[in-house]
Amino acid sequence: MKRLFIILFLSFISVIAFGQQWDQIKVDTQNYITGEGWGDTIDEADQQALSSLISKLSVVVSSNFEMLEGESREGSTEDYKKYIESKINTYSNATLTNTEIFILSNEPDAHVARWIKRSEIERIFEGRKAKVIEYITNAEKGEQKGKLDDALRNYYWAFTLLKTLQHPSEVKYTTFDGQEHLLVSWIPEKINEIFEGITVSIISRDGDNLELFFTYKEKPIVSLDYTYFDGGRWSNIYSAKDGKGVLELAPG
Repeated sequence: MKRLFIILFLSFISVIAFGQQWDQIKVDTQNYITGEGWGDTIDEADQQALSSLISKLSVVVSSNFEMLEGESREGSTEDYKKYIESKINTYSNATLTNTEIFILSNEPDAHVARWIKRSEIERIFEGRKAKVIEYITNAEKGEQKGKLDDALRNYYWAFTLLKTLQHPSEVKYTTFDGQEHLLVSWIPEKINEIFEGITVSIISRDGDNLELFFTYKEKPIVSLDYTYFDGGRWSNIYSAKDGKGVLELAPG
């Protein structure tokens, strides 16, 4: 009983200490961006706190976001705010690793506080930029090995992440052959180049079943996922391995 009392007392003291520190952080808007959440569970309150934090974060960085070709600032201020939030929202609970958390009250009336130092904002984007470069590197390796499924997947992931950066048109990458490229234009070109380099020929046919041969720049493709349209519907996803794949024609 005495031990239980001590644990409860220490927990009570911790909550008070967190509360006092949170009050100081919340009013220090010059150095911190904050968010609060309430809910029946800790997780529910934490998600609400993160949403609040992300909303405020989007306001802070919105003036520095660059619009890409095909994107427009036209529309209301609220529309532009939602556009920026859609980019910031890619930083989920898993990727906003440099935020801090206080549990100010426990379930069933959970109250959670989240905050991030303003000095950490740049690190968020630098981390995402490093991930873009990592995906591009993996894509190049996949292409060199003839694993076009890996190559295309990583190029698409890189381009999606690239568009969440503040200044995507400034990001450069030096390829394995020593050529430097601006990723915002190079990635789409590279994806198109891969598709244009793929050829498919028929090896044999047995009724409605065809055996196919896939090459990329005249070399057998090691791995590639594909689907096809038979005139009525799209097929399930098939996989070509070591250049070989299949196609099943619709009866008739």
